Amino acid sequence: MSIHLQVGKEKKVAVVFSCPGRHEEQAGRPAAAATGRNLDRLLALLAPALKRGDLARERVTTTNAWPRVEYRAKTGRSEATDREVLAPNNLRRLQLELEEISDLVIFCGRRARAVAVHLRLKHRPCFVYIEHLGLRGLSLLRKDVQGRAIVAADKFGCQAAGMSLRRLQGENTERRLEVLAASIRAQLSAQREG
Repeated sequence: MSIHLQVGKEKKVAVVFSCPGRHEEQAGRPAAAATGRNLDRLLALLAPALKRGDLARERVTTTNAWPRVEYRAKTGRSEATDREVLAPNNLRRLQLELEEISDLVIFCGRRARAVAVHLRLKHRPCFVYIEHLGLRGLSLLRKDVQGRAIVAADKFGCQAAGMSLRRLQGENTERRLEVLAASIRAQLSAQREG
């Protein structure tokens, strides 16, 4: 296994992130720490909704739009440039990594979405697009699936409400992941109808 790629046991579903960072470098695998936990939870939310028993981390291929580790203390930046991810050699690499995926590719974040339009996979899986599953990407989601505001835990005054900060942060993350799961379901539905 490499830091940027973990090939799933099945070739049906893949998730593409932007690039590995500090946590992935430390763990030696893609989607580590909070991003990995959020991926696991998102897959768990999607499995019953999509009636798929194959949405478990070990069965899903996980890769990145850019294979090199990027984080400020190491490289002075947290992501590759658009030019780098769209370079022909990089697109060929990603094409080869995803070539056998048959059903679904989830692109997480702007860099991952940028490469999607250049991929032509032989089995023509559905492509869906969501915010990055890192904390920064999730914090962009301000409303839950019912349209209610998601207030940042540090601004909520959770001690006054009798709730721990950690619990409120967890509930906010869950609500945001539910929004992403609903977005994936809606995109898949639209593709099936179209």
